[in-house]
Amino acid sequence: MLDVKEARMEGNRHQEQFTEAIDLRPKNRQVNSDSDGQDLKALNAKLAQENAQLTRERDLLQTAIAELKCAEEDSRKKVEQHTTQLSHERLLLRTLIDNLPDAIYSKDIAGRKTLANPADLKNLPCKTEAEALGKSDFDLFPKEIAEKFWADDQKVFHGEPVINREEYF
Repeated sequence: MLDVKEARMEGNRHQEQFTEAIDLRPKNRQVNSDSDGQDLKALNAKLAQENAQLTRERDLLQTAIAELKCAEEDSRKKVEQHTTQLSHERLLLRTLIDNLPDAIYSKDIAGRKTLANPADLKNLPCKTEAEALGKSDFDLFPKEIAEKFWADDQKVFHGEPVINREEYF
């Protein structure tokens, strides 16, 4: 397949040659001699060749455009399929998280809740997940407890695991 950039460059080259050929035409003259007729025939033949080349390049560009449109449609369909699959997997994961007896939560880099399952809500002064989302431990717990949680969060954010710890409050 002809690269689109190459096709444009080739088309520009042929346009320049076409312009040069037009500039070579006799201007404001009548055809009086056989040599002028020969020149016009040669010029017409050259223009016909250039026209044929431009037609081939146009056809190649149209083919490339059609192929790109097909590829775009295929990509759109794949994105749609993957989006549907991802939505299904997220729903399964959320169902699992919400039904585990252990507190499961996630936080953003600022320490604000981005997810809290029903078991985690039992540890919080919130009745719904919506109430907990966006709040930090400093919003939800006394300062001394929140500071301990913040210290643990910082370790996790820097790649250090916090394991074998049960939190009581």
